[in-house]
Amino acid sequence: MKVIVVKPHTREFENPIILSVGDRVQIDTKRGKHWLGNVFCTLPDGHTGWAWDQAFENFDGSNEATVDQEYSSQELDVKIGEILEGYGDDGWCTNVQGETGWIPHECIEIDSADLKRRQTALIAEIEIAFASVEKGDGSGLRESAQRDLTYTHNVETLKLILAAKAQDIEPWQDLSQELLDYHFGALTWIWTDPQGFRYLMPAYMRFSLRKISENTHFAEDTVQRILEIIGRVSDWLKQMDLTVEQTRAAARFCELMLDMWVVPFNEGAYWQRNMTHQLYQTISEELSPNWFKRPV
Repeated sequence: MKVIVVKPHTREFENPIILSVGDRVQIDTKRGKHWLGNVFCTLPDGHTGWAWDQAFENFDGSNEATVDQEYSSQELDVKIGEILEGYGDDGWCTNVQGETGWIPHECIEIDSADLKRRQTALIAEIEIAFASVEKGDGSGLRESAQRDLTYTHNVETLKLILAAKAQDIEPWQDLSQELLDYHFGALTWIWTDPQGFRYLMPAYMRFSLRKISENTHFAEDTVQRILEIIGRVSDWLKQMDLTVEQTRAAARFCELMLDMWVVPFNEGAYWQRNMTHQLYQTISEELSPNWFKRPV
């Protein structure tokens, strides 16, 4: 995601710490937090610096920890007006010279022109890739919603479910914005089956792109569910039988959403980036190394 520098930043620390997987470091639990991290650590060579607790294996706030994700506290010097490539809400960026490092979040803003270009292109890609996808016998939006509301199983509730199913007749492209907005968490419902998920997924991805600035919870749920299905429910992924084009569109959607900082910077965000990388790998394509390998 391209970002514009709106406030200059000069390196606060000239000697960044570099953490490698397997390193054992000492933790000072009394140092509080810093914009570069919430853990102040000392390396075996005596070098000290800040890092995020996501860099450490099973971090529990103790005085010693093992590194399980590469980390660098390298900062960037930037001037107002510079265009950078940004990777997430933490301010990890790359400048035009190819140098990477941290910048305080308040120093950058999303390049709106670049965002608009990516949104428009991705919506078109989704519409083309999923153009022929139909609901078939899968669970539609209204049926899934009704099943989610049904706590008892009897003749009356079955009638309600069948009535809702009978209403699920439109192509995914024609699902109304109001219906999608009202049922923004539908992809997370357990009643959505593989065929129904493939039918609903493009509608939710497109709507997320259109409404990203207005309904971030909608986009978070959509990203989370797509990556859960891809990463943890392998039998579903096989039954969905996505084409290369559909898989690529889903991967690019997750990539853009994560670049847009919809998903909060936390331990889950790293997992989601990892799964997006694996999604690209299923079609033998690679993300930008800087996007995936950014520290923590």
